[in-house]
Amino acid sequence: MRQELVDKIALYRKRYGLFMHPDYISFARDTTRLLLRNECLRTGDMKIYQDYVASHYPEDLPWEMKQYQEAANALEKMDKGAAVSWVAKYQIKLFESDIFIDDEDAILRPIQVREEDLRHYDFNTPEELIYNYQTPDGLFRKNRAWFWIDRRIELR
Repeated sequence: MRQELVDKIALYRKRYGLFMHPDYISFARDTTRLLLRNECLRTGDMKIYQDYVASHYPEDLPWEMKQYQEAANALEKMDKGAAVSWVAKYQIKLFESDIFIDDEDAILRPIQVREEDLRHYDFNTPEELIYNYQTPDGLFRKNRAWFWIDRRIELR
């Protein structure tokens, strides 16, 4: 495992205190799982993630591997121009990240919402390292060369 990933796992565990109560970790908020999933999706090697899910959530393994494969098939690394064009084409109003949204490795899930429904989302959570929301305009203002976008569009 890359040292950068090991360090990131330690940072996320410290932030969320998961090392204190490992029996209470939920599947959705298990930051180690999220970071491993992110890494494996981006590198195309699911072994570490599959092993982690099998050892920590064996009952969820078949379902999660199906979800993982669907995400892998939909994931695309886009430069800023391609991402801007894609967002305009599909009228995306919102993104949700898997890990910290300012991290260039964050995988962004596009969400179509009505403009008036954007007020229901909290964009002022810089202390949160998972599941951040950002509008495309806010995201594209950042100095990033690449965006990892899960092309499956969620309707809300």
